[in-house]
Amino acid sequence: MSLRALHLAVRNRLKDSVVNGGLALTARECEVMGPDGRPPARCGERFVAVHGGGCSNSSRDDLDEVYHLYVTVTLRAARVPPDRWGTDLIDKATTGMDDLCQSVKVSIHKDAANDVVIRAANILLGAGADGFSGINGFVESLIFENMGDDAPKGPDWFSADPEDLHGVGFARTLRFGGARRVQTLESQV
Repeated sequence: MSLRALHLAVRNRLKDSVVNGGLALTARECEVMGPDGRPPARCGERFVAVHGGGCSNSSRDDLDEVYHLYVTVTLRAARVPPDRWGTDLIDKATTGMDDLCQSVKVSIHKDAANDVVIRAANILLGAGADGFSGINGFVESLIFENMGDDAPKGPDWFSADPEDLHGVGFARTLRFGGARRVQTLESQV
């Protein structure tokens, strides 16, 4: 339940308005997805998947767990000639892969806007309206840990016909971790 709450809280953060520190992504551009972060077949030109993750425990008596998850950013490349993928897809100001990944990092890393993600996750777990009372919830925010290289993706990534020219693109995965939740045995949910 803890990882599910984090997934939903991160997704909601990315969909939140720019004014509130989110990226204003639509339902068609961002969702909790399967373990590899693959976008749905009908995704648009960009898609941000929240997925995977796990946890480790450091307590023998109660639960003192640290969670991590992934965010995979996918951009379609079919509308851009291969000789312009670098300038028009990867490095393009504001909408390119680099800027989009930077925006994801800033939005999620350490919950820069008052622990928005962990407060939201705690509310999903049953905390009070402040996100911290009533349960043994998350006490430390997600932090950015690392980011992979751009990975070229073919039609199978987009669930497209192998002959479909729109089934070409790139994906980059960011890993966030460090979301700590401490629970007594009596309060585990």
